[in-house]
Amino acid sequence: MSHQTFRAAVLAAGLAAAAQAAAPHHAILLAVTSHDRMGSTADVTGAYLSEVTHAYYVFLKAGYRVDFVSPKGGHVPLDGLKDADPDNKAFLADAEAQRHLHASLKASEVKPGAYDAIYFAGGHGVMWDFPDDAALQGLTRAIYEQGGVVGAVCHGPAALVNVKLSDGRYLVAGRKVAGFTNAEETRVGRSAVVPFLLESRLRERGAQVSTAPLFQPHVEVSGRLVTGQNPASARGVATELVNTLRTHPFPHQEKTMNAIVWPEAYLPGTTDNYCSNEIIVKGLSAAQIWAQLNDTTLWPSYYSNASDIRFHDGSGPKLSLGARFRFTTFGFLVEGEVTEYVPPVAGHPARVAWHGWVEGDAQHRLDVHHAWLFEDLEGGRVRILTQESQTGKPAQDLATAKPNPMINAHQEWIEGLARAAKAAK
Repeated sequence: MSHQTFRAAVLAAGLAAAAQAAAPHHAILLAVTSHDRMGSTADVTGAYLSEVTHAYYVFLKAGYRVDFVSPKGGHVPLDGLKDADPDNKAFLADAEAQRHLHASLKASEVKPGAYDAIYFAGGHGVMWDFPDDAALQGLTRAIYEQGGVVGAVCHGPAALVNVKLSDGRYLVAGRKVAGFTNAEETRVGRSAVVPFLLESRLRERGAQVSTAPLFQPHVEVSGRLVTGQNPASARGVATELVNTLRTHPFPHQEKTMNAIVWPEAYLPGTTDNYCSNEIIVKGLSAAQIWAQLNDTTLWPSYYSNASDIRFHDGSGPKLSLGARFRFTTFGFLVEGEVTEYVPPVAGHPARVAWHGWVEGDAQHRLDVHHAWLFEDLEGGRVRILTQESQTGKPAQDLATAKPNPMINAHQEWIEGLARAAKAAK
């Protein structure tokens, strides 16, 4: 198997494992319409593409998994197909993103406990199917009441007009909210077509609607409710939603121990060698530990078994998703490629992993998946976990050594990380 083929298999396996096994509260629901007709007219509509893509890439960049959800599930009609927009162009060219979108989850089948937030993209279609969808209302209420964040842009707040909290109050009552204005609806010639005027309905529900000049970006943050006025506001809503998540972590999350996400080819117990090392340290944070591992120039200062670290693609010395690098360890010259890269976010673990390999024939070829996880725990503590799974004859030899040299070496690495982080405070 060529390296490129192997790399593709590892990446695909990693993504599939992440989607199936990702821990709760590290994902965002992106809600889109299932409705494709503008009322009784012959005009088509759907989810407005830039309101999807601008948010989608903000969420991915921030380290969140994004799952699409719609009232009916499955295919999602689209509107505003402007491929001059770079995010739209990238999304339309991404076969996996397209597959993901058009296999949207059905709202009635989604478990709200698996998500940090829900974001409602607009497009005129939502005016017909969002407001009265009981499943979307239930998801919104549950995510909000479990401590999550609710976001919506343009016509997306139509999803909120009938959402009531457990105490009977409308979610938007008394809150500053932005959405597609009556003046904007009139300007686009749809005020007599839509089933209701969004701005007016929000005011009826007790919202304090805030408006900006026509089609200008405008975002309102009201606690854990983030809304925007029009398509130009989508990126801003997504950015503020992420910022709100970082400042409002889930209160119960600190007691949750997270796990490494494994590509199927490296599942522990199915490979030739495996080791796991973990420490919990008081007085440090995941961000402080991350800073020491992310900068590879620091490795030799606290770990004696790493040297000659070089990057092939000019992206170093800090790690990044897809970065190619090499280093010497255990006498092996190891090539590496970063396959997972999730920087620390308040309330969520930081994750980084790389596929490493040593070139050679059947007797000398070695392949590994080396993963790290850092998470903040209550009481000012941080958990540092590293695990490695290996295949190949060299791995078989390491597994028979007593004690396993990998366990001893990785213990030095994680303890060195903690010492270095303390020294850098």
